[in-house]
Amino acid sequence: MHEQKSEEEVQEADDFRLQVSAHTQSGDLAAIIAGMRRHRMDACIQKLACQALWILAQDNNAKENMHNARAVEHIVEAMNVHKMGTCADTKMQIETHEQALGVLWSLARHADNRKEIVAHGGILAIIDVMLALPSEAVIQERACGILWNLLESPDCLIPEKDVIMALAEALRNNTTHAGVVTQSCGALMSVARNYNQRQKDVQHDNIALISSSIGIILDVMRAHQSHPVIQAQGCGALMNIFNIMTSGSKAKGNITCLDATPVILEALRAHPMSRSVQMRGCGVLWSLATSEDMRGKIVQDSGIEIICEALRCHASDADVQERACGVLWSLVANSHDHSVEARMADIDAAGLLHQAMKRHAVHVGLMKNAHGALTCLAKKMTKSPYISAGV
Repeated sequence: MHEQKSEEEVQEADDFRLQVSAHTQSGDLAAIIAGMRRHRMDACIQKLACQALWILAQDNNAKENMHNARAVEHIVEAMNVHKMGTCADTKMQIETHEQALGVLWSLARHADNRKEIVAHGGILAIIDVMLALPSEAVIQERACGILWNLLESPDCLIPEKDVIMALAEALRNNTTHAGVVTQSCGALMSVARNYNQRQKDVQHDNIALISSSIGIILDVMRAHQSHPVIQAQGCGALMNIFNIMTSGSKAKGNITCLDATPVILEALRAHPMSRSVQMRGCGVLWSLATSEDMRGKIVQDSGIEIICEALRCHASDADVQERACGVLWSLVANSHDHSVEARMADIDAAGLLHQAMKRHAVHVGLMKNAHGALTCLAKKMTKSPYISAGV
């Protein structure tokens, strides 16, 4: 229960409510922070102050000023003091957290403020409200956005296990909300990308926890097939998750995830001109192609034709070319019949591989993959009774 206010405190609170708009317009950061400190138990004032700070935080210079004024400390304190369930006015508490998360999301784009969020227990406060309000899409989107920004910063120590669980729950409970899906998939993409590096500093192997999010990512991609940003984020998350499952000291061997192939191929088919979808989608297939079962599924589902279309549409993009060539190399090198080289001959894959090498001669990874694919293709085609094309 919150303590009863004195008449003087009530008057001060009323005055602040009337003046906060003027403080915002004049950029009076000190007055806003002072109001937060003076009325820390008043959820309405905390909401109004966070709203004002969010408006001011749109100015990059203000972000530095907020760091100097210790704004993050007071915002996190507001979230902790007004945790869900601490008072009867649930609506006010939700609105207070919405505004607090909004300003933290903006401040998390500033390096010093990111450090402050971590230092003052901001991550735990964010996860607390995510778990308390799992179906509040505004809360989840902003919280996931903050976590994504923090995960992009290599110098922020993140409680990885708790963050992964919170992000997966956000996805699971908000599959139809594009904003939540975009931010949570982006954050999971960063978690997985940084996994091998971060493992040096943590005690627990979270690879099983990360990989457990594969199913929900595929679900949201199916639910948003026409949304290129979500498809790109989903492909990016899966690309990095599958990569840590097949490489490095923590590798778990070949992947078998037959549900993934049709989802990824549909994303590539539906968004041929999206560079992010094509680059990340081909990256997923490249990892999946380490498994014999997955290679067969890729070929069966017209993957060779779709990958070659990516090579055609993104001829000048070395990242797309490298990954697409990597998939083709894996497919042709490991084929046990002549179906792969026959399909590649039908759509002039060799010509596309030659063009990639000619256009990107200084790109080591691309040259290795394209040359490998062409070498294997040439050997297979000389043995094929059905094909007689020079590569």
